[in-house]
Amino acid sequence: MTTQKINELIQEIVTNSELMSDFYEVEVSVLIRKDGGAKSDFIRAQSQWTPERVKASEGSDSDNNPFKWM
Repeated sequence: MTTQKINELIQEIVTNSELMSDFYEVEVSVLIRKDGGAKSDFIRAQSQWTPERVKASEGSDSDNNPFKWM
């Protein structure tokens, strides 16, 4: 699995969470350990409800999606 695919899955989790009727906040963290734990990659995404939030729609790209990568 590539980092791009992991990023796509994280975005899907965030988008699906935002579509829940009582959504407030979602945080997704992925730690990928390599070389017996000597190296690692850390990916994190977070989204929080705000009053002026634009509703995310399925298939929207990152420029139109209201959450920001951290």
